[in-house]
Amino acid sequence: MGENACDDVFGWAAREPGRVTFARQAGKGAGRGWTPVTAAEFASRVEAVAAGLIAEGIQPGDRIGLMAAASLDWV
Repeated sequence: MGENACDDVFGWAAREPGRVTFARQAGKGAGRGWTPVTAAEFASRVEAVAAGLIAEGIQPGDRIGLMAAASLDWV
């Protein structure tokens, strides 16, 4: 394990990019199943959120509030 959660995210993506680290529910309705999310896909999502926050002017140490439905995005 790394010093923080980001170390772990990017560590797994570097070591085993195809490793399934999460699964998310796919679709809606009674027949929905689960879709795997690999370490590389998850790291890419983390980078995209970070880029969005940076683009909005968020700086290290700033405090922000996030609102979202319960989902993989909270991770």
